[in-house]
Amino acid sequence: MANRVIRDWTTSEAMDKLSAGAEVFFTRLIMKADDFGSYFANPKLLKSGLFPLKDLSETTVKGWMNECITAELI
Repeated sequence: MANRVIRDWTTSEAMDKLSAGAEVFFTRLIMKADDFGSYFANPKLLKSGLFPLKDLSETTVKGWMNECITAELI
């Protein structure tokens, strides 16, 4: 099982660049990533893996992923 520690990033300038939705996306992504920080990059798989009970579009998930890329978090 992956070993994760979520730290307080309330003062992170990179995290501050994200919308609230992208921050939730990033938090859920951390919970799913393996010990090497790897996980799927396909928006369809991200939507189903990170938000299985939410009615979201792949476009929304892809937008959040792009925000995280722009902020250099992933």
